[in-house]
Amino acid sequence: MSLLARPALLVVWVLALWGTLLGLSLGQSALEVGPWETLLRLVPGREATAWHYLNAASVLVALAAWALVATAIVVGRRDRPEA
Repeated sequence: MSLLARPALLVVWVLALWGTLLGLSLGQSALEVGPWETLLRLVPGREATAWHYLNAASVLVALAAWALVATAIVVGRRDRPEA
């Protein structure tokens, strides 16, 4: 891998792990206050800083990463010969 690929991969996985924790927290919040209020907590508002946008992006990165992991597992099992 190139010199910049490893740090970029580390940043993506850190975002994915942070997004996973944030997503689990939002899931628990949805049980308490409802899904609409939880969505409003995630979406950055008018006075949002870069951190608010980074949190929202990390949840999207986490969803994409876990979807890719699940797809890789399913495709890997499909291509495996029967024992």
